[in-house]
Amino acid sequence: MDISTRFLSVMVLLFYNPLGWCAYPTKYDPPRVISTMQDVSQSTPVVVIHRGSWEPGFPENSEVAFIRSNITGTAVIETDVRLTKDQVPVLFHDAGLGRLTDIYSYAPEGEKRFDPFTGEGYNPKISDMPYNTVKELYLLHHPGDKPTSYRLLSVKDFYDFYYNNYLNLTVFLEIKEPKSVPLLLKMINEDTRDFYHGQGNGKQLHAKDFTVFKFNVNYFPFYSDWQKVFSDQQVPCCFYSMPSYKSNTYKDFSQKGIDITQSLSSWMSPENTTLSGVEIGLKTQGGILQDLYNQAAGKAVTGIFNAVPDLLLANPAINPVAAMEDVYDDSIYVKASYAIYDGTTGRCCYRLADLLSTWQDKKDSKDERGDPSYVVGNNTAMPAFRVVTSDKPENMLNEFNTKGFITDSPSFGTVSGINVLPVYLTAVF
Repeated sequence: MDISTRFLSVMVLLFYNPLGWCAYPTKYDPPRVISTMQDVSQSTPVVVIHRGSWEPGFPENSEVAFIRSNITGTAVIETDVRLTKDQVPVLFHDAGLGRLTDIYSYAPEGEKRFDPFTGEGYNPKISDMPYNTVKELYLLHHPGDKPTSYRLLSVKDFYDFYYNNYLNLTVFLEIKEPKSVPLLLKMINEDTRDFYHGQGNGKQLHAKDFTVFKFNVNYFPFYSDWQKVFSDQQVPCCFYSMPSYKSNTYKDFSQKGIDITQSLSSWMSPENTTLSGVEIGLKTQGGILQDLYNQAAGKAVTGIFNAVPDLLLANPAINPVAAMEDVYDDSIYVKASYAIYDGTTGRCCYRLADLLSTWQDKKDSKDERGDPSYVVGNNTAMPAFRVVTSDKPENMLNEFNTKGFITDSPSFGTVSGINVLPVYLTAVF
C-alpha cells in the first residue's frame, strides 16, 4: 500500500509482457472471503477499503480507486449508493455534489463554486439532479481541486467495469437511500454473467455472489423486513447483508416502539444464512452499544468503521506539520489532524468528540474507533472486531498482524486458471 500504484502498475505491466496483459498479485475468491466473514469460529480479520483505494488523483468511488484496490491485493472494498432524481443508483458518498465533482460548471449564473470550509456555493443534492446531468460529472482530484478524467459511476457502470477488467473483489454496497434497494436487487439478480470468466472449475460467479448490502438498520429493523423487499420484487431471498447499529439507533428505535435487542436477535436468527456480520459502532468500552455488542458475541461476526479523520487525507496541500492550526466550522474550531468532512453536506469539518451522546443510563465518554489498537483489542484468540472498514487499511493490517492475526488468509481462497486481465490503461497512467 506504501508503493506508488503508478510505479507498481508500470512494473507489473513490464514484467509480464508488452502486449497489454498482466496478472493481479493475488486473486482471492469472493465466495470464500464471504464465507470466512460469516464464520464466527474463525479469527481471520477482514479489512474493507472504504470507497476504494483512494487518495488525491485517485478519486473515491472511481474506476481507478477500484482497480488500484485489486492491483494492491485487496480482498474487499466498500462503495456508497445514492439515487438520482430519476431513480438511477449511482456510486457517491456525499448527499451534495459540490465537494467531490465539477458540478460548479453547471451552476446558475452568479452562483459560486462550493467551498467546504464555508458551506457557501453551488452544492445541489444528487437526489435533485437527473442522471443525464450526473453521468457527465467528473470527480475531482481532491476537494477544491481540478477535475480528473474519471466520471461519476452508476451502479450498472460499476458492475460492467468489474466484469470487463476481471476484478476479483468482494463488494460492500453501503446503502445511503433505502429506496435504491429494490432497484439494486432486481439489477443484481438479473446479472447472470460469469464473473469467473470460465476460470471457476465448473462454477460460475454472479454479481449477487460477491456483493454484500450494508445499511443502517433503521431501514430494515428486522430480518423479516429485509425478506419482504425480496418478496415484493419477486427476487429469491436473500442476498448477503450487514445491518449497521449506531449510538443513535437506541433513540430512533425507541421513537418507533422497536426493541433493539429483538431487532438484533432477528438478524442473527439461524434462518438468516446470508448474514455477513453485524456492524456495531461501539465507540468505547462500556459505551452506549456495549450491551448490543455483548449480545452479538459468539453469535455473529462483529464489524466496525475505523473512523479516520479524512481532511488531511483528502487535502495534501494542508501541511500535516501545521496540523495544530485550526479549521473553522460554524461556531467551533477543529484541529486539522482530527477533522472529518460531513458526509451529508460536504462541509468541513467535525471531530468524533463532537458527536458523543447519551441514552438513558448509557453514555459514550469518548470515541476510540479511529485507534487500530482499540478496534483489534487485546484478546490474542479473537479480535474485538473482525470486519473493519477503513480509509487507512494499511494501519489496520499492521495492527492485526502485530497482534498475531493473519490478514492474508488461506481461507480467502484463490481462483485457478489463467489469472490475467486486460490492463486498464487510463487507470494506470
